[in-house]
Amino acid sequence: MIAWLLKQRLFRYSMVGGIGFGIDSGLTVLQVSTGQISPEVARVPAFLVASFATYFLHQIWTFEGRSKTRYANGWITYLASTTLGALINYAVYYVLLQFFPPTLWGVFFAVACAAIAALAFNYLAAVRFIFIPDGGKSDAK
Repeated sequence: MIAWLLKQRLFRYSMVGGIGFGIDSGLTVLQVSTGQISPEVARVPAFLVASFATYFLHQIWTFEGRSKTRYANGWITYLASTTLGALINYAVYYVLLQFFPPTLWGVFFAVACAAIAALAFNYLAAVRFIFIPDGGKSDAK
């Protein structure tokens, strides 16, 4: 069962996303806990670090076997796509911060909900526009 799951692209994509979420939320909460940076501002560098890490992991694991040329050229598309996903992510995050107290758990909850909201958009963009097989046709699953 575990071996089968590890072969499923959506599962691998989600696992990499979980790692990205850990980086994003961990760095956000760490920065906020210093008391010197707001939750809104802390999110920007945390997201950039998480995006770089997930792009690298998608290259070597989620979408393995794809042309390395596509990966290099895909970075611009990936960055544009994740930026749009980040806008969706940040909008959800910001709205939720208006309804929950700015405690560390409130910040963590807002980050989690925002990540879930952006997952569908980011996955569809990845399989349809970024990590395309050498034949040029999307094989979205």
